[in-house]
Amino acid sequence: MSSGFRKVAMGVLVTLGMASSWPAEAEMRVVSRSGQWAAVAGTTENGRMSCAMAARGANETMLVFQFFEGEGVLTVRSIGSRWESLANDRVRVAMSIDGSGTWSASALARRSILQFQIADTSLREFETAFRRGRQV
Repeated sequence: MSSGFRKVAMGVLVTLGMASSWPAEAEMRVVSRSGQWAAVAGTTENGRMSCAMAARGANETMLVFQFFEGEGVLTVRSIGSRWESLANDRVRVAMSIDGSGTWSASALARRSILQFQIADTSLREFETAFRRGRQV
């Protein structure tokens, strides 16, 4: 796991009240909240612009959608202790919104984070489904 990834993930965790300290190098700030969701934006410790939406779930879990400047993909992370047993494994994942349109990917499990990406060719379709959806 890259240092930048850890620090940005920590920034999102702090934003949602799931960690005790903000990394000095990252400058991510809450720009909006709605229910369980928080939107954050700013720069990573290496100066890249980033924005994310994150929702806190039960049992210290979190779902994060994050975009990094210069990348044509949306990074999706599921954070929670249930992934710890999969350390450094690749696993197939599928995500569906309101039971329609499934996004499949090969995810990497590291520590308590399961991460995969949605390619730029699918972003418009995913964004529309997510915006209109009620349940992931």
